[in-house]
Amino acid sequence: MLNTLAWTLLHFLWQGTLLALLFALAQRFLASSSARARYAAAASAMLAMPLSGLVTFFYLAPTATAPAAISSTGSFTAALAPTVHTAQALAASSRDYLPWLAYAWMAGVLLLSLRMLGQWTILQRYRRIAIRPVEQQWQRSVQLLAQRLRLRRPIRLYESAIADVPAVVGWLRPVILIPVSALTQLTPGQVEALLAHELAHIRRHDYLINLLQTSVETLFFYHPAVWWVGRCMRQEREHCCDDIAVQVCGDAVVYARALADLEQLRFQMPALAMAANGGSLLKRIERLILPQPARTAPAALWLTACGLIAATLVVWATPSLHVSAKVLPFAAQAAQPAPKPTAQPAPKTSASPKQSGADGESFLDSLERNGVKDLTIDQMVAFKIHGVTGDFIQSIRAAGYQPDPDQLVALRIHGVTPEFIREMKSLGWSPSLDQLVSFKIHGVDAASLDSMKQLGYELDPDNAVAMKIHGLTPDVARALNGLGYGKATFDQLIAMRIHGIDPEFAASWKKAGVQDLDLDKLIALRIHNANVADVKAMEALGFHGLNADRIIAMRIFDITPEFIRQAQKHGFKDLDFDRIVKLKQFGLLDKE
Repeated sequence: MLNTLAWTLLHFLWQGTLLALLFALAQRFLASSSARARYAAAASAMLAMPLSGLVTFFYLAPTATAPAAISSTGSFTAALAPTVHTAQALAASSRDYLPWLAYAWMAGVLLLSLRMLGQWTILQRYRRIAIRPVEQQWQRSVQLLAQRLRLRRPIRLYESAIADVPAVVGWLRPVILIPVSALTQLTPGQVEALLAHELAHIRRHDYLINLLQTSVETLFFYHPAVWWVGRCMRQEREHCCDDIAVQVCGDAVVYARALADLEQLRFQMPALAMAANGGSLLKRIERLILPQPARTAPAALWLTACGLIAATLVVWATPSLHVSAKVLPFAAQAAQPAPKPTAQPAPKTSASPKQSGADGESFLDSLERNGVKDLTIDQMVAFKIHGVTGDFIQSIRAAGYQPDPDQLVALRIHGVTPEFIREMKSLGWSPSLDQLVSFKIHGVDAASLDSMKQLGYELDPDNAVAMKIHGLTPDVARALNGLGYGKATFDQLIAMRIHGIDPEFAASWKKAGVQDLDLDKLIALRIHNANVADVKAMEALGFHGLNADRIIAMRIFDITPEFIRQAQKHGFKDLDFDRIVKLKQFGLLDKE
């Protein structure tokens, strides 16, 4: 069985290459068609890959286990005698290394499976930690957009403090996470466009399809063609959702602007999530704004689909074919698609790309003089649009950084200057480039950090960003520290801001005379939605001297004044805390 598995993996080298070649031809044929048609072609090629490996394995299994039976199958065996003898000779010569090949493949699959499990674990953390329901207006917007997309499933929308871009997590019970910065920095129209994109992922069941696609990439991790087809499939998936979002919102320019502003939220979500900044943002924006060629006729789509199906059947029918060492490299090279010309937006000024700068030097010459070479066309366009010049590159390097092209564009977009870098370093930090961009996105400034330091808080870069995200200012910190519960730690200040604890809330509990109150218990009371009115009602029913721990426990067990009245109505007298908890815990008053 190990030999059969190894031969299946070897055969997939040419089978996967052939399938990728056929998909490349279909992709060229469908270049002027819709993103939906190209996505269908990519999904067909991706589906054919594991099926071809499975058919090959079962086809080769009898040969591997009973070679003698093959030699006695009559005229058919006679016709295939050279192939059978060649296979037997190869099996004899490769008996030593084939099992090790299978073991190496198993090790690779195990490592990538652990990586996939880790991404899934991170996603579960995203959907459980530092989230809260959005305001009602956004929930209504999601419901209206879902109705337009004919989505009958309940969609939950949460505001996330750790997610940096809108994303969909989950399939059976999907959750849309939207960062706080998106709600505060984007216009309502842009937010609705991004939400429509995420709802399109839910409507198309992209989360489940992406899980299956990742599983195929894990099984055939050793084949570059699989990763190339997967990358094309993800790109066309985003294009499909872009088209749906524009169709729902009706304004391609607003949606393209929303995608451009997502450049401010560059941190990547785990690969299993359906994030709104997937794929190449520049290409997606160009595709939305620039005129598109005419669509391919439906007859051409059917012809392409039939061609893919026929080619897949050919691949399955010839799993015993041995491709020579000269053919395989040629096929692998032919499988790579020809690069498409990238549409370049017109420059904002009348100057040409070779516009002379200082001393008659062109824009590209200035970049090369500063050691920036081998840029792609997309990167050159981004440099020109956002004003990444040689002088700017020199100033960033003089500050002690060696940025790559993408980081240079991000620094210019968010206005990170050498002066700002020196200002942040004056705080005693050595922030990374990503942290500097995050500082600019969230408005971190030295003045407020100095004020926090005077209050006794030594902050690090992550604390500074969290402080801005949750609206923790020095004045707010002074007010929270003046609640009469002692000086709060920075984490307690953030928790109080997250859960909306203000001086009025704290004063109401102190006035109620609740014992053993501190900041952690005050936060717990807020988390469990405890209120002073219920405590007073319980005291009127005979529960006197309730401390904070018991109030929190009663909220956890959902013990309300109504429940206590119900227990007393059934004749339970002299109830104390332990007895009322047992009544609730064991459901003694529940209706059967």
